Amino acid sequence: MEIQKTRGRKDGKNIVQIIDINAVVNDFLKFYFSNLKNSQLYITSKVISKFSEFRFNNKSYKENEIIELINSISNFKFSNFKYEHLDCGSRRIDIAVSANFIENDITRNYIQTFLLCHKDDTWFIKNSIIMVI
Repeated sequence: MEIQKTRGRKDGKNIVQIIDINAVVNDFLKFYFSNLKNSQLYITSKVISKFSEFRFNNKSYKENEIIELINSISNFKFSNFKYEHLDCGSRRIDIAVSANFIENDITRNYIQTFLLCHKDDTWFIKNSIIMVI
């Protein structure tokens, strides 16, 4: 395969030009939302790294705090799951997710964004923002 030249680079290749972004996003979302109750898997699979940061209720979470945050939402039963994604740059995908869940007999709206970055043949969550409305 011929390597395409990019701005400021002589021989760089953009991973987003040689992968199926829809498949990456679908696989990521399936993995993430089906393993909420097994959150340590995010660390061992390197989906969450030392560079990852989550934000929820005006608080930032890093490393083990992220696992605690994920554990706190692991019992949500989501419905009306929708998402959009956009490849941004050579090694980045932005994803926005919306869903509903029921808490104390009240239907709540759940929104989560993901900034996925590609490094060493894998994708990891660089940033994620969670909102519950």
